[in-house]
Amino acid sequence: MIPQKKYGLAFLPGTRGRSKYLLWLLLLLCLAGQLAAQSRSDLESRRQQLLREIKATETEIAKTKRNREATLDRYLALKSQIQKRQALISTLRQEIDFANSSIKRTEEVLLALQRDIERLKEEYAHTIRMAYRHKLSNSMLLFLFSADSFNEAFQRWQYIRQYDRFRKKQARNIIETQAMLERKSQQLAQRKQEKEALLASQEQQASKLNTELKDKNRVLKELKTSESRLLAELNEQQEAHEQLNQQIEDIIVAEMSRKRREARTNASPSGGGSSSARERVAAERRLSSEFSGNKGRLPWPVRSGRISKPFGKVIELEDTGLKLPNNGIEIATDRGAKVYPVFKGEVTHITFVPVYRNAILVNHGDFFTLYYRVEDVLVKEGEQVGPDNAIGRLAGDGEILHFEVWEGTRKLNPAHWIVKR
Repeated sequence: MIPQKKYGLAFLPGTRGRSKYLLWLLLLLCLAGQLAAQSRSDLESRRQQLLREIKATETEIAKTKRNREATLDRYLALKSQIQKRQALISTLRQEIDFANSSIKRTEEVLLALQRDIERLKEEYAHTIRMAYRHKLSNSMLLFLFSADSFNEAFQRWQYIRQYDRFRKKQARNIIETQAMLERKSQQLAQRKQEKEALLASQEQQASKLNTELKDKNRVLKELKTSESRLLAELNEQQEAHEQLNQQIEDIIVAEMSRKRREARTNASPSGGGSSSARERVAAERRLSSEFSGNKGRLPWPVRSGRISKPFGKVIELEDTGLKLPNNGIEIATDRGAKVYPVFKGEVTHITFVPVYRNAILVNHGDFFTLYYRVEDVLVKEGEQVGPDNAIGRLAGDGEILHFEVWEGTRKLNPAHWIVKR
């Protein structure tokens, strides 16, 4: 291309640097926007999940108010609620910090865009002034036809077209940058509104947390005054639980021994096992494999509810020394809710324990699931059941189901086997 100065058009500013600058600016804005949207989305998702859990726990706390004997459950529910509320406030603080950073970045971008618009306008005005002066002294047609050869005239014509495209591009750059500036201004206003809403929510949650802390301390004081009664109740529950566990372990050990005998008989060279026994062993192996393969995808044993007490953690009451071990999970659900097996299998054992009402054990090959605190039993021992067959119903005055998963005699965390809600 012929240099600009050869034609006396040195007033045309270079476009490559400006185009690269705008391109990099757009890329940086897009990248920053994507990262910001992702982080903001993650924090908001966590906040919404905590709010759902807090709402569910509030329902449980409201239920304990109606039962004067549920002081211990109320304390545990309040303790869980306080932990969730503290996590929510922490998340809100992170969101507020993120909003402050976003506001600062947006303000910096707005300032850069504003400066860029001023430069673009100055360059465009300079181009128009120089073009006007050039046309007064020497028209484009005269410039074109004064060429020494056809090739030079053609090159001058191409240059005139390039000049025209440059002016139009400058105008478009100004319009696009102004539009971007307006969008960023709107985003800034939105971020500030979101920050105000987050601050208000943080203050509200802090106020609720303060109330819950006072309520928990009051309940703890009541618990201390009735510590002997609580210890007696806990000892009774622990003895009943150990008795039930021993029964279940004996049944499982006997069942596993039977399976090993059948497996040895079927594997012996003499082939002493019957065809029905071999089919039973093969079916149990398939059932075990299917159950294991559905880890994390099993349905809940009740249609609605939330885990009120987790697996394996020792819940200790402050300053009392009272401890509550948990070998399964407890699910808070609706009163009188139906109980369903989480997988197909055979009802192996049904027993009644005074403290825990009825307990139902379902065999899934090498795995077993246990459901207790069942008021009405709807199945019989030896019956084949599936996830759509109700095996029992909770009491009309109780809404807690205890659920356990065993692999042989080893207790597993049921929360790892059922789907997440």
